[in-house]
Amino acid sequence: MKKLPGRVPCQAIVDLVWKPKGLKIGVYRVTVTAGPPYVGQRVYTVRAEDDNMAANNGMDMFEEEMSRPVPLHPFGGNRAP
Repeated sequence: MKKLPGRVPCQAIVDLVWKPKGLKIGVYRVTVTAGPPYVGQRVYTVRAEDDNMAANNGMDMFEEEMSRPVPLHPFGGNRAP
């Protein structure tokens, strides 16, 4: 579980999708799950040299996505429909 001050705690499961022989870069599917108090799971396709780099890239993308403010109402207001 990755947790730094001011960041979203999360963990990643990495699956190798494709890595041709002789090349350093492979394609990985990274499933990132948020830790408490956050809720959420995302799946990313990441190009990286190894599974550790793929996990870190996926968790960084997840943290960036989760840290963006989202309006409560699709038109920017906080009113109920």
